[in-house]
Amino acid sequence: DTGLMLFSKSKSYFVEALPITPARNLTNRIFNNQPIIQVVKYPITGTNVLLSIFNINLSTDNELNEQQLDDIIRIINNEYRKNDNLVIVGGTFNAVKSGTYIPENASWKPNILDDKFSRLFNNGWKYVLDTDNSNTLVYDLSTNEYYSYPLDGFILSPEINLLGVKARETRNRPSSHNPLSINIDIKNVARRK
Repeated sequence: DTGLMLFSKSKSYFVEALPITPARNLTNRIFNNQPIIQVVKYPITGTNVLLSIFNINLSTDNELNEQQLDDIIRIINNEYRKNDNLVIVGGTFNAVKSGTYIPENASWKPNILDDKFSRLFNNGWKYVLDTDNSNTLVYDLSTNEYYSYPLDGFILSPEINLLGVKARETRNRPSSHNPLSINIDIKNVARRK
């Protein structure tokens, strides 16, 4: 199983683990990351709006990954539209933004996020990642080569202003995913209804 952790100095209002489409067979359950989504909600001072932060780790199996991306869209749309909360989705999407270089001979080619999230992106949502430092290293057994893909990132609802995103170095500790951090501004948020 894969674990996720969210650190904050602020006191949370609500924490929950949500189900998303699991691996279909035992082989995928053993050799692929199990899907995890955790939501932590924080009150925004001076408003009755919550900031809902979803921490995800989606499958590397492309067919399953597509289903999980659909799950994420359904969950965040519900949180944003029905519950009227601001939303950040962060973690390992195991999919890339269009225009990402993917070697032709790579045995694993990640899904393209824009294909699934185009309606959100066209309505002011943002997908952000550290384009200067690709934070994910993939080893391809068939070619015996390493590829660097930006598979981790954040999706932000329209009212959240991005001030910066940065991949954190792991200081000589091997890691396939360097942690990402974002700096945002939500000071001017009022009730959206």
